[in-house]
Amino acid sequence: MLYQKLQKIFPPQRILRNQPLAVYSTIGIGGPAEYLVEAKTTPELTASVRVATENNFPWYILGNGSNTLISDEGFSGLVIVNKCEQVSILKDLPKPIYTRYAINARLQQPNPEEFFTFSGLDYDENDQPVVCIQLDSGLKLQAAIYKLISKGITGLQWFSGIPGTIGGAIFMNAHGGTKFISDYFLSAVIIGKDGKVREEPWSYFKFGYDFSQLHYTREAIITATFELKRGDTSKAGNVAKEWARRKSLQPQRSLGSTFQNLTYETRDKLNLPTTSAGYIIDKILNLKGIKKKGNAIVSDKSANFIENLGGAKAIDVYEIIQEIKSEAKNKIGIDLIEEIQYLGNFNKSGIKPRN
Repeated sequence: MLYQKLQKIFPPQRILRNQPLAVYSTIGIGGPAEYLVEAKTTPELTASVRVATENNFPWYILGNGSNTLISDEGFSGLVIVNKCEQVSILKDLPKPIYTRYAINARLQQPNPEEFFTFSGLDYDENDQPVVCIQLDSGLKLQAAIYKLISKGITGLQWFSGIPGTIGGAIFMNAHGGTKFISDYFLSAVIIGKDGKVREEPWSYFKFGYDFSQLHYTREAIITATFELKRGDTSKAGNVAKEWARRKSLQPQRSLGSTFQNLTYETRDKLNLPTTSAGYIIDKILNLKGIKKKGNAIVSDKSANFIENLGGAKAIDVYEIIQEIKSEAKNKIGIDLIEEIQYLGNFNKSGIKPRN
């Protein structure tokens, strides 16, 4: 039944059965999707969700797969790979629309043992003219940065090197140095689990550090509107290139940072020199380059990354995460919080399918 309904949206060759999801994840792990389609336009994206919803079929929208651990069993439902990538310049604004609350960036202190920092890249663009733009949620951040710079628009250069999409960046409230994506976000068109589409303003998302309300509501972004700047494109381009270069030193066959950095309060309470979760894993738990399950390992490049050495299983990664959390709790009494999301059924872990 679902296949026939999907044929009204996609040609048969774009409707895949039992498609391995590892190729859609930056860590290269993941079992098959029962059904998989690639949505290249926002009408395809919304229609796919509605078809699944009307047929009581679980669905999940996957962006670049940069922070999603997909189970070895895969996903019993419809995976919609978001390839919607339109950029629209809407209008110039006389001034910013929202006064936003500040979010603590939890920056790591300068440390010669860290392989990159944000130092030397930050600057103020608040005196530049404001422009309103709309981006499709499947557009990769890196592509968005350079497409906008080519049109004379700056503001997203701080997020260069993050291997995610616009939708994923809003979902996680992506941060680059001292900046959060919510600093530039205005509103988004979203689709809920009921298949209904609506637009919500910035305040709806209740942004925090590595957090938006979408973590709870499980709604998906279709398009997003931002207020950016008509700033110095040469300077923005240089920052984007340098920040991406520093980010490229991170382990690439991974999910990105596994855990959130500590709050400043926790850092001070434990008398630590940094907020870095990687510092905890490396210097206190002594797991950097050592903790290993199957072909998954705590990276010897950065302790807050878990690398796939080739052929690693999702359960290996999951068990490493749980052991790190347990050791941090037992040794110094803190609860490390994952930045990553889980998709599918982890039988050994008790994690239920997400749909």
